[in-house]
Amino acid sequence: SSGINAEYGEATIRSLAKEEAYFFKNNLGSTDVEKQQWLEKRLSDTLLQIDSLSLEDHITSYLKCRALNVGNSYNEKAESILVDAAKMNPTMFELWNELGDCIWKKGDKKGARNCFERALSQQKNKVSLRNLSIVMRHKVGLTKEEIEETVRISKEAVSLD
Repeated sequence: SSGINAEYGEATIRSLAKEEAYFFKNNLGSTDVEKQQWLEKRLSDTLLQIDSLSLEDHITSYLKCRALNVGNSYNEKAESILVDAAKMNPTMFELWNELGDCIWKKGDKKGARNCFERALSQQKNKVSLRNLSIVMRHKVGLTKEEIEETVRISKEAVSLD
């Protein structure tokens, strides 16, 4: 039952992310303020749905943070919850990926890189590899070796698809 509930939570968040990505296409003439208001309402509904799923605390925290992390803006609450969840379950690589994404939005490239590397130390996965490659490419003055390393990591991510 908790597996089904977790899958439902994941599906709910994927739906929210897709709606957020296509907001302006589906709501022509809307403003950024209207989008933010819409997102806050949908986010509130999504968080209530996640709370109702009766999951383990670290899974609930992870799903809530995935929801809070939808969009391109940094969310301090998501970071706080993710840090606590990662302490409760440091082997859950998905938590580290989500924390890395959150910290990346804050502009902390070194912290994001550490999170993606931590996720990879738990389990090789395409999300960590892809995001690590992106973070590494944002360094100013990359050496030839560093560029080659980012290409190698990107190819490894693609091979996991």
